[in-house]
Amino acid sequence: MSAKRKYLNKLDFASIFYSDLENEADLYAVIVRSPISSGTIRSISTGILPEGYTLITAADIPGVNQLETVDTLFPILAYERISYQGEPIGILVGPDILELHKIMHKLDIRFTRSTQIEPSQHVLPDNVIVAKKIVSVGEWDTVYNESSLKIEHKYSSDLKSEGFTETAGAFCRYKTTEMTVCTPTLWASHLRKNLCRVLGIEPDLLRIQKTLPQNVKTTIPWFNTLTAIHCALASFITKKSVFLSLDRASQILYGERNFPITITHRTAFTPEGIIKAANVTILIDGGAFSPFLQTFLERLIVSSLGNYQPETFRIEAYAIRSSTPPCSDSLQWIDSYGIFAIESQLEEIARITNKNPSEIRISNLHLEQDVNLFPFIFNRSDIPELFHIVLQKSDFNRKYFSYGFTHFKNDDIDGHIPIRGIGLSSGFEGCGYMGSPINTSKISMEVTMEKNGSVTIHSHAPSASVFAIWKSLVSSLLDIPINLIVLDSKFEVDEESIIPETVMENISIMTHLLKKCCTAIQKQRFRQPLPISIKRTNSNSKKNEWNNIDLVGKPFHSSSTGVAVAEIEINPVTYSFFIRGIWLAIDGGLLLDEKRAESAIQQKVQQLLSQLMKKTILPVEKVSVTFLKKNNEPKQIGELVQTILPVAITNALSQALQTTIESIPVSTDILYTLLNSKDSEE
Repeated sequence: MSAKRKYLNKLDFASIFYSDLENEADLYAVIVRSPISSGTIRSISTGILPEGYTLITAADIPGVNQLETVDTLFPILAYERISYQGEPIGILVGPDILELHKIMHKLDIRFTRSTQIEPSQHVLPDNVIVAKKIVSVGEWDTVYNESSLKIEHKYSSDLKSEGFTETAGAFCRYKTTEMTVCTPTLWASHLRKNLCRVLGIEPDLLRIQKTLPQNVKTTIPWFNTLTAIHCALASFITKKSVFLSLDRASQILYGERNFPITITHRTAFTPEGIIKAANVTILIDGGAFSPFLQTFLERLIVSSLGNYQPETFRIEAYAIRSSTPPCSDSLQWIDSYGIFAIESQLEEIARITNKNPSEIRISNLHLEQDVNLFPFIFNRSDIPELFHIVLQKSDFNRKYFSYGFTHFKNDDIDGHIPIRGIGLSSGFEGCGYMGSPINTSKISMEVTMEKNGSVTIHSHAPSASVFAIWKSLVSSLLDIPINLIVLDSKFEVDEESIIPETVMENISIMTHLLKKCCTAIQKQRFRQPLPISIKRTNSNSKKNEWNNIDLVGKPFHSSSTGVAVAEIEINPVTYSFFIRGIWLAIDGGLLLDEKRAESAIQQKVQQLLSQLMKKTILPVEKVSVTFLKKNNEPKQIGELVQTILPVAITNALSQALQTTIESIPVSTDILYTLLNSKDSEE
């Protein structure tokens, strides 16, 4: 056995980065990308390559030249049809990374361009629409046309969590007939299935070693699979160990792109601020290929009205294909797009009608209405209590009318008087979408109480905060110390998760299964000898509660709810602002560790404040978090801050500037423009 192989066999791959293996590789690989956005590659000429250097193209792939993700197929290496500029068309392999880049710049790529119709907001050709859904209640257009009070705004959001971990990549070694792939995969079953198809090998000849993961908030679930396959393909063809790592620019451009989403609201309302009719148009640009696009589309429809129930409405949602790199997003973050739009619209209604924003929101909940009249069923009974908490703690009502009166009197922003505003929002985080294309009935968990009284949770690793909750739950149910609870995340090939770890929707389901396992162990532990192992699998019974064809019923396995208030102060000299205070009230169900939950929320707040204003981390003076004391099932609250806080802050800016902020993140340029337009109007 070689020294390298002995070294690799001794490694604990879960505790290292794949980049730690760079020095173990015989060769480096770099990806050759298409210079055109649409057309055909005719030839790639390298000239005479130095000894030991190889160019791999689609013609060299031994198996199927396709990456399959749910119901979406796209090429490993494109050739006959190019779908976006930068699409992988080849892999250069050789012993010197600098020489590879020199060869890359000298490549002669011949191609034929083709014309591709690029959609616009006003013209959507049928051949670019890949998904469409319409949900309506009543004759919205009649009510809208007859109303004297109506507004229209178009909203967009492009918040991103910065990725500071290593980029997508892999170390691969092909020895005899066995392929070893070391990579930070967040979807091992997806990687295994596609690698076997592309290389034409059997699953038992493929060894996947998962290294330390990337930032799950910035990683497209299938993207690292594609990159790992490029590396494995190079190793398979050269019969040597290969190292491939994307540069940061490629990672951002091709691996961390959010969906460009616009949501247009046309709303008719009464002088009291009650929405009488709403027309919502959602447009998603899914790029060239769009796995999970249908799911994103449906969830945007569900979130587009937030917690509110207009008397009549129509929601039209379109997903389109374009010649831009593929996109993806967090299924938890996707709700925030819809919440941002409806909450901004309600804030504008409050400003026009000169009504209290909290009263308008509570009135538009229509809690007294029959829930069967509204297609999306949520438990919204606790929302008024959440409003009450943040209104009291933030002194919202006094500040809102005080700041509004100050702006009315302030005719001269050149007096360098600080401009203040306070904003409000509510929203939800849906967990376990019932219309998911992945069959969640296959999700299972096994718990074992060992002879020494310790407990082993056999599950794919959750986040540190979720695992802490699990340990608290097990400790409480089985009455054992937390230090006796361990996690076993090693699985056989046929046990690998069918759900990517970035799609954290299964956490509430897994927590529910954990509780069922522990309850069963508790009933048996004093009746039969240890060890006792209990396995529970998710039931699909709740699927019947949601009709994802007509989008009617209960859309989520569970949902948490929150209300946020943010108070800001703008400096009219520097065109910047800071946050005087943030108040959050959250219904997260049963909290097993309130201090840890609050710490996690505080951390989420700080992360968000680094994204909300371009090139600036917003300072904050105070953050207050309050949880409703509930004894029902624990709910997922990890992304609730992302859903409710951004729009609370922009609503505060909107009050301060007496206009509507339609997009985030904001910038000093935007504040400069709005402040100066306000000054010129006065």
